[in-house]
Amino acid sequence: MRVASLLGLACLLGACARSAPNLVSGSPTATEPPANCPAPVSDLPTPSTSFYEADGSKATVNFVNANDRFDYRPRNIVSDSDTIKFQAREYDFVYCRANQSWTVQPGTLPAELARPESYQQASNPPLNRVEFQDQTYEYRALTRDDKVIFEVGKAQSSPPQQQVLYTLEEVKQAGVGVGLGSASATTPVVYNNQLWWAVTSQQGEGNAGIATLVNYDPKTQKLTLVKPKTLQIQQITDLAITGKPTAPTFWLGTMRSGEGNPSLSSLGLVAYRPGVQDPNQGSMTSYNVNNSPIVGAIPQKLKLEQDTLWVSTGNGVCALQWANPEVTQSWSCWRFTATAELPQSGLALFKSLTQKEPGTTTLQPDAGPVEVLWWMPLNLTEANPTGRYEIRYEPGFTATINTGISPLPEQAVRVPDTPAVYWPASDWHWNGERFVRSLDEVPVNYSGGGFRGVGPEPNFLQQNNWNAMRGDLDLLNANEQSIEVRYHSAWAEDVALKPRPTVIAQEPVANRQPNPLAVKATP
Repeated sequence: MRVASLLGLACLLGACARSAPNLVSGSPTATEPPANCPAPVSDLPTPSTSFYEADGSKATVNFVNANDRFDYRPRNIVSDSDTIKFQAREYDFVYCRANQSWTVQPGTLPAELARPESYQQASNPPLNRVEFQDQTYEYRALTRDDKVIFEVGKAQSSPPQQQVLYTLEEVKQAGVGVGLGSASATTPVVYNNQLWWAVTSQQGEGNAGIATLVNYDPKTQKLTLVKPKTLQIQQITDLAITGKPTAPTFWLGTMRSGEGNPSLSSLGLVAYRPGVQDPNQGSMTSYNVNNSPIVGAIPQKLKLEQDTLWVSTGNGVCALQWANPEVTQSWSCWRFTATAELPQSGLALFKSLTQKEPGTTTLQPDAGPVEVLWWMPLNLTEANPTGRYEIRYEPGFTATINTGISPLPEQAVRVPDTPAVYWPASDWHWNGERFVRSLDEVPVNYSGGGFRGVGPEPNFLQQNNWNAMRGDLDLLNANEQSIEVRYHSAWAEDVALKPRPTVIAQEPVANRQPNPLAVKATP
């Protein structure tokens, strides 16, 4: 595997937002938009919140899905000559081409894209449709009889053409799992007058699949498969294809999942170039939060527009000039986040999530809007618990964590371009100046006690007194027993703030420094 080496890594969270955030959109007082671009709105929907149950040793705990309040993952991209609309669960993030500005609008995501997949659909998914060359084609990927099968054919024709993609035995032989996860196919891509899909399987509890690219030529009705060896264990979120038919590049969003964690970061955006002799033995380049300006860890949806590849993540969007991805200037990125005005009475700050009394610091209303990073409930057993927001705060606070740094086992799954060490903030990544954590680097941990931050060791049946969930970190001291960090955030009562989603322009970090963990990983 080859990884990209970029000189000017973008500041993925905090380095370019230390003072008041550099807002691109979200304010209802913004200037008049160009014709055919939506105006900012004053009222946006309040995010809905869901719950899940986890059986503890003594009680059943109703964990609140805290990430629902910051679920900015685009499920769909809609574009026309004036705008590009990134449709998340409850909001549309709309880019205006005329002046390169953004607005956030009430969501218009179609209901069928918002619904989670049921178990029944997973075993017998409905046929999807695509219009191509004045014909309607139906397709689906499904798991049946220890096989993952792909079906495609003209609508109303019976039966559809079938192709076995891989079997349970192949999954076992590849060493990626002991069972087959339910399969799904990406939205089809038209390339060289043919249709392409990426098919992937759910992962967790021993279930897995083999990432497969599927090609269908309507003229010959032939199905061709590509199974990149370097991507076997990846889940493919979306697909785009660039280059000449004799030398194409497959752009793939990647992620992993596991028991209790349906969405884990992996290789980021991948450029796969099939081998000339064997398409399965090609070259692969990973563009991820550790080695490129990409604004989030998990690419969700891709959209190709001539020389530009739009890459959307749960943390924002990048417009990539795909011909030169190694060059920092080829990336233009914007971060999705939330901000809130300060109350006229001021905002009392807490150093940690469950601290009983606030400290002596109070933010005055003239300090401007604050960036809101996360929300956590104070009580895990209440149906509608009160909670606190984590906000970006300078100069931050210091904390000593009684878990130190240790080497990663050789068999451990590593995020690319990271030192082979474990430490309490392993979900944070180094941006050249600080350790930062994007919205899509916060695993839900359904089976592991819920969301985890930096702080004391968690107690499964009560809320942990986290120092930070997403605040930027400076590593001050570290050994095998403990670490000392400065975390650039604070907590505030949720009733005092009314966050609203917005978009912040992403700027490169100047004078990038080496990752301090790399020194710890050196024998």
